[in-house]
Amino acid sequence: MKVDRRAETINASKVLFSLPSNKRLLAYLFYSCFFAGVVLRLAYGTEPFESFVFGGSEGVLLLGLPAFFSAVFAASLLYRKTFFAYLKQFLFVSLLSAMLAAVSVLAGALSGKLVLVQSEAFVLLGSALMVGTWFVALFLVFSQKTWKAIPVSFTQSFFTLAFIVVWAKFGAFESTLTVSSGALALLKSVVASSIILFAVWAVFTILNAPGKKNFGISTVHATALFFAQWLRGNKGLEEVLADLSERAQTYLQTVAFKNESNEVKALFVVPGVHYGPFGNLGGSEYPRLISEALDKRFNATTFVFHATVNHDFNPTYSSSAQGIANTITRDVEEAQHYSRDAAFLSSRSGHSRVDGYSFGDTVFLSLSRAPLTTDDIDLSTGTALRFKAESRGFKHVALVDRHNSVGDGKVFEMGAPEYFEYEAAVDALKPEYSQRFLLGVSKKHFDFDLKSGVAGAGLRVAVFEIGGKRSCLLLFDANNVLSEFREKLLKELGDYGFEFVDLFTTDSHSVNTINGTHNPLGEHCNQDYLLAVSREAVEEALEDLEPCKAAFLDKKISLTVFGAKRQNELISTINSVISIAKIVAPLALIVSVVVALLLLAV
Repeated sequence: MKVDRRAETINASKVLFSLPSNKRLLAYLFYSCFFAGVVLRLAYGTEPFESFVFGGSEGVLLLGLPAFFSAVFAASLLYRKTFFAYLKQFLFVSLLSAMLAAVSVLAGALSGKLVLVQSEAFVLLGSALMVGTWFVALFLVFSQKTWKAIPVSFTQSFFTLAFIVVWAKFGAFESTLTVSSGALALLKSVVASSIILFAVWAVFTILNAPGKKNFGISTVHATALFFAQWLRGNKGLEEVLADLSERAQTYLQTVAFKNESNEVKALFVVPGVHYGPFGNLGGSEYPRLISEALDKRFNATTFVFHATVNHDFNPTYSSSAQGIANTITRDVEEAQHYSRDAAFLSSRSGHSRVDGYSFGDTVFLSLSRAPLTTDDIDLSTGTALRFKAESRGFKHVALVDRHNSVGDGKVFEMGAPEYFEYEAAVDALKPEYSQRFLLGVSKKHFDFDLKSGVAGAGLRVAVFEIGGKRSCLLLFDANNVLSEFREKLLKELGDYGFEFVDLFTTDSHSVNTINGTHNPLGEHCNQDYLLAVSREAVEEALEDLEPCKAAFLDKKISLTVFGAKRQNELISTINSVISIAKIVAPLALIVSVVVALLLLAV
């Protein structure tokens, strides 16, 4: 057994989180600034009542209002057309900057005579920390160019100093946030900010080193594009991945079903690619993109299954999905040899199950170890199992991974006990007596977003009737499933009397949200709603049963994929960058703050 190193990437995405609404963030901003003002007054020895009244007021006026204006200014300047969508993100940056400034002033108040530096220096240091915070956010998270990020980074610092200067002249009471001269304070703030920005540049330079050495790419630039994808769906990261990728050949298998009217009723599509890495990048949305294209072309129901491949076969470009759909379209239109007979096949060895259907001399097989972990199976393992199936008398074999039981993150390769269980189960298969078959299909979409665990292709259901016996496949466009929910679903469908029924997932990584890379079906959604919709879809498929015929289409395709073992190399690089950042970033920040404070004291 081998630990799946994808789990290590969860830590990288945990730095991201969903922000509350604009109203909530605005409330948090002013409440936090009010509280900061009270604390600052208390630190300077003011009476509690006066601290609450005057300290809270100056916190809102001298920290909160500049923060609000800065957020509005940045959103209107950089994202005028999508102002409200970005306002809350800038409000959060403003809130964080204001709190850092408050902490700086508080440090000055608490240090008192221990540090022979005037309180004004700590105010200006807080102003510089605002600049550094804004620059990091604009450059990394919002992917702004340096020439645009730097001037915008000074906005909150400028507004805060301006409000402090104006309040010193026209305010109703004396504030703890003071500077002696507006022009001189601005100059000192620019100098201190330059030191902070230099420290940020030094950290970026050091962090870039591993990526430059291993892949020839800028780690910081890739990180900026990573945030742009997670937060805004931008696909610029695909170009970076292209520099790491390679051209590869893989298979594309399709089982086309036509009804008695010779119309395409359904397509079982098995592309030899993995639907990752995440979001809308690469192949993550392949199940939706391919099924939508083929559904529209043939007015049919398309099932895009998870092949026996892992992350090495992540497509680099999402646009290549259209090429796959076009290839399948041509093959289906040219197909001539259809089989009207089918047989259900099933075998088990240990915890490993193989179930499927034969159509003449071809077979469609699915693998599962549920309720034990059912996760990615690499190409070599899947190919070996396909060859084993062909040795049992089948001319063509489509092999899919049901990917229907999330577990401990372990995957297996050739030589593992799990492989030999699958091999024994496949070896026990044999062509069965075929009979005319009926097929009924349905599809459903859900009233919730990707965070709930179901991607754009929704749910696809296929019901077969062979010799009076029925079986059912439910394919969710999801990234694996909780074993508990799978068991609930199978129990829910138990009264239909199916000879075989199971839940499949596509392993679509488009459902991987900013809360972590694992988002299995059933964890973040209403399970009762899923069960109800699933039952409804099964009943529609049962009503849709009609005699059909099947044709097997097999082709090799060439496309750009992430590449063998590239994921492990990239994860190793990311881990090294994170390890370096944990040491270098705090050290650089401390040194820059000390240097800036010493210069401000002069």
